[in-house]
Amino acid sequence: MRITTEARVAALSRLADAWQLLVIRTIGGLEVRATVVIDATGRAASIAKRLGAKPIVFDRLIGIFGRLPAASPRNHIVTVEAVEHGWWYSAGLADGTVVVTFMTDPELIATSKAARTRNWYDRLKEASMTAVRIAEHPGTIELQIRTARTQRLDEPVGDRWLAVGDAAMSFDPLSSEGISKGLAAGQKAAAVAAALCEGHRFEADGYRDDISTEFAQYLAKHHRYYAVERRWPDALFWRRRLSMRMQV
Repeated sequence: MRITTEARVAALSRLADAWQLLVIRTIGGLEVRATVVIDATGRAASIAKRLGAKPIVFDRLIGIFGRLPAASPRNHIVTVEAVEHGWWYSAGLADGTVVVTFMTDPELIATSKAARTRNWYDRLKEASMTAVRIAEHPGTIELQIRTARTQRLDEPVGDRWLAVGDAAMSFDPLSSEGISKGLAAGQKAAAVAAALCEGHRFEADGYRDDISTEFAQYLAKHHRYYAVERRWPDALFWRRRLSMRMQV
């Protein structure tokens, strides 16, 4: 087994019975041959898209987040708080710091570097519980933005390749399935990869069906979770979430 870190796949080509990859590292390039390629590149799904798979995107959810310095006493509680234009998530970490995230759609808040912090704090005024928590942690906060969109690939598995985890399908963080989903996906992917190495396709067909079933179940759960909030029926953010099941 060879593990290469701080690297990216620059080229990928199919040989008769294997894949040839050009991996770029800080110390130079490396050519690698593999019987099966597993795409675990997250929502980017960069390998699967090179091989022809297309992402089906259901929303444009983003998270604007930062970490606040430690305070005393420590508060490890996880808090989720809904507001008109999205929802807030905050959690205390083992070192006493607190991660605070505003989940929304990109057109509902200015996300440029110049306006990001000001608008983040303006939205914070609508979240009383989160605002009180932040007040307990004085200090500056540097904000970053990450996509948190719901999506799946139209084809998660192919001829001697498969996508796994968020590369195959990614869920809204409100589902709270990140760790459990990752572990279960890893087990399934290992079995499928082993079968593909032996030239067997039946595991791949089952994997495709499992992805479709799991994603449909997730969308039903997603709808139930967001339907609980009824204070802003006309708000664009909440209306979009309730209409997602219609897109399948």
